[in-house]
Amino acid sequence: MPDCLRWRFGIAIGIGILTSHLCSCSLAWGHFLPARRRVEVGRKTLDKDATSGVASVAAANTERCGEWQQELFRIWGSVVALWTGLDCVLDPGVRPEDPAALLKIALPTAFLVAPGAAVAACARLKPKPIGLEEGMDSAAVVFVGDSLTQGTVSANVVEVLADRCKRRQQHLGDFVNAGLNFRALEDVVTDPPAELMKTAAKIRCSHGLVLQLGSNDLIRYLSVPELLRPTEEEWLQNYAKLMHQAATQLGCNGGKVFLVSPPPLGEALSSPEFRLGAEMARRIELVATELGCSYVPLYEACVAYLAAGQKDPTTASRYSLMDFLPGLCVLPWRLYAARQSLSQIQEEQGLDLTVDLVHFGHCYAKLAADVLEQKLGLAESKP
Repeated sequence: MPDCLRWRFGIAIGIGILTSHLCSCSLAWGHFLPARRRVEVGRKTLDKDATSGVASVAAANTERCGEWQQELFRIWGSVVALWTGLDCVLDPGVRPEDPAALLKIALPTAFLVAPGAAVAACARLKPKPIGLEEGMDSAAVVFVGDSLTQGTVSANVVEVLADRCKRRQQHLGDFVNAGLNFRALEDVVTDPPAELMKTAAKIRCSHGLVLQLGSNDLIRYLSVPELLRPTEEEWLQNYAKLMHQAATQLGCNGGKVFLVSPPPLGEALSSPEFRLGAEMARRIELVATELGCSYVPLYEACVAYLAAGQKDPTTASRYSLMDFLPGLCVLPWRLYAARQSLSQIQEEQGLDLTVDLVHFGHCYAKLAADVLEQKLGLAESKP
């Protein structure tokens, strides 16, 4: 292979990985995943009193789609321009004054990085109801988490809770969304000097600080070949240690901390992913007991929901990285370009709770909101 092609190939792959943070250069955005199985949708009917009119379960509005498109083209254009410029510098055979030569570089690059740019754009959308910077004085609850908290590629549970309180005419304060796509527990603990946790801990919360992290930690662990990764017990011990550190940092100013067990990966109850998820939940509960935090059994609630609705567990969809990545790459285009709702995507995929085996739809929004509302005592609070 000529040296110039080696440079192009290597840098293109590097940019694609960097852009998506999850090797999104799988080129799977061109078509939707085939539905794995069709399920009865009667059990999926929304509780209208619980989630009616909430943006997290409806199709994205025009303003949100426009915001995503702006972020998409900003990232997309920057990466394509960077790669094209690098290719001009590294390959003496490229003539920058020739538009045709530049197009031969830019067009394949644009296609290559489109999935990653779309996913990255979701991470840059404005948090809803409000972000951490806007709730610096006081709030009802601060939620620290990953994409399941941010709610730009998954149901926005924080927004559901805020909407419920609003319709009950409860003026409890702000619901602060400090979620971020791709965030793992190890990121917030090792990010010196743990600025996210310190910032969140400074906010005076009437109902508490909620920490839900672990899904991306598990994804990263499972993505490493078995021979190269630590044993399950070693990894779980380290996860519990990180959770202990994060909870301590979050509660350093005396705020009440709620530790949430992450929902499972996939929907196959008998899978190794569920077994690891159950063990993670057990370790989180032990940490919560040790530190005097409140434990929120979200994992257990999801398992109970799936167990009650699956007629044949053997046909349930199991998580795998190769199934998840194409679904993730397609998801932003379906949400913000085709303007499909999460419920539509979930139904077309034939899934009960998830929309891509990791992120969740409207059933999860209601389920998680019910669990959190009860633990936080929101329903009992006076208007």
